[in-house]
Amino acid sequence: MQHRFRNAATAACCVIIGFSVGFAAPAARAAPAMTWLLVDTTFSDGGTATGWIGINVAGYLDGFDIAVTAGSLLPQYDYSSNTSPAPSFPPGATILDLSAATGPGYLQLAFSFPLNAFPSGGINPIVVGASSYECTGWENPGSINTCNGTQRLITAGDATVPEPASLPLIATALAGVLAVRRRRPA
Repeated sequence: MQHRFRNAATAACCVIIGFSVGFAAPAARAAPAMTWLLVDTTFSDGGTATGWIGINVAGYLDGFDIAVTAGSLLPQYDYSSNTSPAPSFPPGATILDLSAATGPGYLQLAFSFPLNAFPSGGINPIVVGASSYECTGWENPGSINTCNGTQRLITAGDATVPEPASLPLIATALAGVLAVRRRRPA
Protein backbone atom coordinates (compact mmCIF):
# COMPACT_ATOMS: atom_id res chain seq x y z
CA MET A 1 0.00 0.00 0.00
CA GLN A 2 2.80 2.42 0.90
CA HIS A 3 4.51 1.61 -2.42
CA ARG A 4 1.38 2.58 -4.40
CA PHE A 5 0.99 5.77 -2.38
CA ARG A 6 4.58 6.76 -3.13
CA ASN A 7 4.06 6.12 -6.90
CA ALA A 8 0.84 8.16 -6.91
CA ALA A 9 2.58 10.94 -4.99
CA THR A 10 5.43 10.92 -7.51
CA ALA A 11 3.01 11.18 -10.43
CA ALA A 12 1.05 13.97 -8.72
CA CYS A 13 4.30 15.82 -8.04
CA CYS A 14 5.27 15.58 -11.72
CA VAL A 15 1.89 16.95 -12.78
CA ILE A 16 2.18 19.86 -10.32
CA ILE A 17 5.73 20.65 -11.47
CA GLY A 18 4.62 20.45 -15.10
CA PHE A 19 1.74 22.78 -14.34
CA SER A 20 3.98 25.34 -12.66
CA VAL A 21 6.66 25.15 -15.36
CA GLY A 22 4.09 25.46 -18.13
CA PHE A 23 2.27 28.48 -16.74
CA ALA A 24 4.79 30.38 -14.64
CA ALA A 25 6.66 33.21 -16.32
CA PRO A 26 9.20 35.44 -14.63
CA ALA A 27 7.96 39.03 -14.40
CA ALA A 28 11.27 40.54 -15.57
CA ARG A 29 11.47 38.45 -18.76
CA ALA A 30 10.76 40.11 -22.11
CA ALA A 31 7.62 39.19 -24.01
CA PRO A 32 8.00 35.70 -25.51
CA ALA A 33 8.17 35.06 -29.23
CA MET A 34 4.65 34.64 -30.60
CA THR A 35 3.21 33.07 -33.70
CA TRP A 36 -0.19 34.43 -34.70
CA LEU A 37 -2.37 32.15 -36.81
CA LEU A 38 -4.95 33.64 -39.19
CA VAL A 39 -8.34 32.04 -38.46
CA ASP A 40 -11.52 32.17 -40.59
CA THR A 41 -10.24 35.11 -42.63
CA THR A 42 -12.51 35.77 -45.62
CA PHE A 43 -12.71 38.41 -48.34
CA SER A 44 -15.72 40.16 -49.88
CA ASP A 45 -15.26 38.19 -53.13
CA GLY A 46 -15.21 34.75 -51.48
CA GLY A 47 -11.43 34.37 -51.21
CA THR A 48 -9.76 33.32 -47.95
CA ALA A 49 -6.46 33.89 -46.18
CA THR A 50 -4.55 31.42 -44.01
CA GLY A 51 -1.09 31.46 -42.53
CA TRP A 52 1.00 32.83 -39.71
CA ILE A 53 2.75 36.00 -38.52
CA GLY A 54 5.73 35.71 -36.17
CA ILE A 55 6.69 38.33 -33.58
CA ASN A 56 10.10 38.07 -31.88
CA VAL A 57 10.87 38.56 -28.18
CA ALA A 58 11.50 42.28 -28.71
CA GLY A 59 8.06 42.72 -30.31
CA TYR A 60 9.24 43.13 -33.92
CA LEU A 61 8.03 41.22 -36.98
CA ASP A 62 10.03 37.99 -37.21
CA GLY A 63 8.47 36.41 -40.29
CA PHE A 64 5.21 35.64 -42.05
CA ASP A 65 3.71 33.17 -44.48
CA ILE A 66 0.19 33.92 -45.68
CA ALA A 67 -1.59 32.22 -48.58
CA VAL A 68 -4.60 33.98 -50.09
CA THR A 69 -7.01 32.00 -52.28
CA ALA A 70 -8.58 33.36 -55.44
CA GLY A 71 -12.00 34.95 -55.33
CA SER A 72 -14.18 36.56 -57.95
CA LEU A 73 -12.05 39.77 -58.02
CA LEU A 74 -8.43 38.75 -57.43
CA PRO A 75 -6.28 35.67 -58.10
CA GLN A 76 -4.28 33.72 -55.54
CA TYR A 77 -1.27 35.48 -54.03
CA ASP A 78 1.32 34.29 -51.53
CA TYR A 79 2.95 36.53 -48.96
CA SER A 80 6.10 35.09 -47.38
CA SER A 81 9.01 36.60 -45.49
CA ASN A 82 11.25 34.21 -47.45
CA THR A 83 10.46 35.89 -50.79
CA SER A 84 8.70 39.20 -50.03
CA PRO A 85 10.37 42.38 -48.82
CA ALA A 86 10.21 42.65 -45.05
CA PRO A 87 7.91 45.48 -43.99
CA SER A 88 8.64 47.83 -41.12
CA PHE A 89 6.52 46.66 -38.20
CA PRO A 90 7.65 48.09 -34.84
CA PRO A 91 6.35 46.96 -31.44
CA GLY A 92 2.91 48.40 -30.73
CA ALA A 93 1.92 48.60 -34.42
CA THR A 94 -1.55 47.40 -35.39
CA ILE A 95 -1.38 47.59 -39.22
CA LEU A 96 0.74 45.19 -41.26
CA ASP A 97 1.33 45.93 -44.98
CA LEU A 98 2.65 43.08 -47.14
CA SER A 99 3.69 42.77 -50.78
CA ALA A 100 3.05 39.52 -52.65
CA ALA A 101 5.98 37.25 -53.37
CA THR A 102 5.00 37.30 -57.06
CA GLY A 103 2.49 39.45 -58.87
CA PRO A 104 0.99 42.83 -58.02
CA GLY A 105 -0.80 41.76 -54.80
CA TYR A 106 -0.72 43.93 -51.70
CA LEU A 107 -2.28 42.90 -48.39
CA GLN A 108 -3.09 45.20 -45.49
CA LEU A 109 -4.13 43.64 -42.19
CA ALA A 110 -5.35 45.93 -39.42
CA PHE A 111 -5.63 44.37 -35.96
CA SER A 112 -7.64 45.50 -32.94
CA PHE A 113 -4.57 45.26 -30.67
CA PRO A 114 -0.79 45.36 -31.22
CA LEU A 115 0.54 41.93 -32.21
CA ASN A 116 2.91 41.94 -29.22
CA ALA A 117 0.03 42.53 -26.76
CA PHE A 118 -0.76 38.89 -25.87
CA PRO A 119 2.19 37.07 -24.27
CA SER A 120 0.44 33.67 -24.18
CA GLY A 121 -2.80 32.76 -25.81
CA GLY A 122 -5.40 35.16 -27.06
CA ILE A 123 -7.55 36.32 -29.92
CA ASN A 124 -6.85 39.53 -31.83
CA PRO A 125 -9.73 40.42 -34.18
CA ILE A 126 -8.87 41.71 -37.64
CA VAL A 127 -10.51 45.09 -38.22
CA VAL A 128 -12.87 44.35 -41.11
CA GLY A 129 -13.91 46.74 -43.87
CA ALA A 130 -11.83 49.52 -45.35
CA SER A 131 -8.91 49.00 -42.91
CA SER A 132 -8.09 45.42 -43.98
CA TYR A 133 -7.95 44.53 -47.66
CA GLU A 134 -6.04 43.07 -50.59
CA CYS A 135 -5.53 44.96 -53.84
CA THR A 136 -3.53 44.96 -57.08
CA GLY A 137 -2.12 48.48 -56.99
CA TRP A 138 -0.68 50.37 -54.05
CA GLU A 139 0.55 53.92 -53.67
CA ASN A 140 2.21 55.42 -50.65
CA PRO A 141 1.65 59.19 -50.80
CA GLY A 142 3.00 60.74 -47.61
CA SER A 143 3.28 57.38 -45.78
CA ILE A 144 -0.44 56.62 -46.18
CA ASN A 145 -1.05 53.44 -48.18
CA THR A 146 -3.74 53.79 -50.81
CA CYS A 147 -5.16 51.08 -53.03
CA ASN A 148 -5.35 52.25 -56.65
CA GLY A 149 -6.34 48.96 -58.33
CA THR A 150 -8.85 46.17 -57.88
CA GLN A 151 -9.63 45.79 -54.19
CA ARG A 152 -11.37 43.24 -51.99
CA LEU A 153 -12.13 43.85 -48.33
CA ILE A 154 -11.67 41.42 -45.47
CA THR A 155 -15.14 40.67 -44.11
CA ALA A 156 -14.23 38.37 -41.20
CA GLY A 157 -11.21 36.97 -39.42
CA ASP A 158 -9.08 36.74 -36.31
CA ALA A 159 -5.50 36.12 -35.43
CA THR A 160 -4.90 33.74 -32.53
CA VAL A 161 -1.92 32.76 -30.43
CA PRO A 162 -2.24 29.14 -29.36
CA GLU A 163 -1.82 28.53 -25.62
CA PRO A 164 1.78 27.28 -25.39
CA ALA A 165 1.64 25.93 -21.84
CA SER A 166 -0.58 22.92 -22.51
CA LEU A 167 2.05 20.88 -24.40
CA PRO A 168 4.75 21.08 -21.68
CA LEU A 169 2.11 20.23 -19.09
CA ILE A 170 0.98 17.13 -21.00
CA ALA A 171 4.59 16.06 -21.67
CA THR A 172 5.54 16.37 -17.99
CA ALA A 173 2.48 14.45 -16.84
CA LEU A 174 3.22 11.70 -19.36
CA ALA A 175 6.83 11.51 -18.16
CA GLY A 176 5.55 11.12 -14.57
CA VAL A 177 3.20 8.31 -15.55
CA LEU A 178 5.97 6.52 -17.46
CA ALA A 179 8.35 6.91 -14.52
CA VAL A 180 5.78 5.37 -12.18
CA ARG A 181 5.16 2.45 -14.55
CA ARG A 182 8.90 1.81 -14.90
CA ARG A 183 9.37 1.54 -11.11
CA ARG A 184 6.67 -1.12 -10.65
CA PRO A 185 8.06 -4.60 -10.07
CA ALA A 186 7.34 -7.13 -12.80
